[in-house]
Order: sequence, then structure tokens, then C-alpha cells
Amino acid sequence: MCHVSLWSEDGQDERNVVLNPFTSHEDHQHSNSNATYTQVLVGSLVSPCHLLADLNGEKGSFFVFPDVR
Repeated sequence: MCHVSLWSEDGQDERNVVLNPFTSHEDHQHSNSNATYTQVLVGSLVSPCHLLADLNGEKGSFFVFPDVR
């Protein structure tokens, strides 16, 4: 099994969720008091291993995520 997720370029920060700009507002007393977070990736984030042939005909183990956006 393989799970897909997003990370920063340096690998230090997970980037699977972002602050939803439509639900956040800033006032001078309470910063982002109604803020919510939204998933970045949608689709099946887990895939089983598939034994397939690559473009050169060599067999290998592949994890396919056809509907991740």
C-alpha cells in the first residue's frame, strides 16, 4: 500500500491542507477567528501495489493514483 500526500520542498512541512480564504476573516481583535482549512488533494489517496510492465516492457511494482487532483 502507498499513501500520497504533499510536503514542502525541504520536506519539513506537510501541505495537505490550506487555509480556506472564503471562511477566514481578520479583524483587529481576533485574527482568523472563523478560519477553516480545506483539503488540497481530492480522490483516492491510497493505492495498492500493481505488478505491471513499464514502457520498455520491464516488469515492476507501480502505485497508481488515477483520480488524484
